[in-house]
Amino acid sequence: MKLRYKIVAVFAVLAGVFLYGRCGGPKQKSPSIQPVLPSADTEQIRVDPSTHQLIIVSPEGTKTVTLPDKISTIDVLKDGSVKVTSPQMGFQLRPFVGAYYSDAMRFGLGADLGYWKRLDIGIGIAGGASSHTVAFAQLSYNVYSNTSIALTYDHLGHIGGGITLRI
Repeated sequence: MKLRYKIVAVFAVLAGVFLYGRCGGPKQKSPSIQPVLPSADTEQIRVDPSTHQLIIVSPEGTKTVTLPDKISTIDVLKDGSVKVTSPQMGFQLRPFVGAYYSDAMRFGLGADLGYWKRLDIGIGIAGGASSHTVAFAQLSYNVYSNTSIALTYDHLGHIGGGITLRI
């Protein structure tokens, strides 16, 4: 199989998984009208687990915050207002293990070094019983809890895909 076909196949699989996560699966009915704040409440916080969002309803309006798979902080201030701190990008050092396929099946480990929302970038090393050990860079998307799908590029010039688990 030629390299360009491998590249197209990997991007097609990643696009399919991404679109399934965004558009597929069970649907929840979204409200067709603006959320109304109950009369006894100053503010209301709604958590939407399917889209990883916080919806903050206040007398001033509705604010939506996307939650990455990192630690977020919700502060209720003395004046009764709510402040959400949710880092959308930054640096990290999170180890992972995974199974990869490019020209051969390999198992490896590495560390994610940076993130943007649910997208991580990292480096690692992988090897197998019947293949050479390779160093690789990976771009991974967190699909569930500590599980990610990854697009890899190794030092031999192979583009591949994989599944990783954070440890």
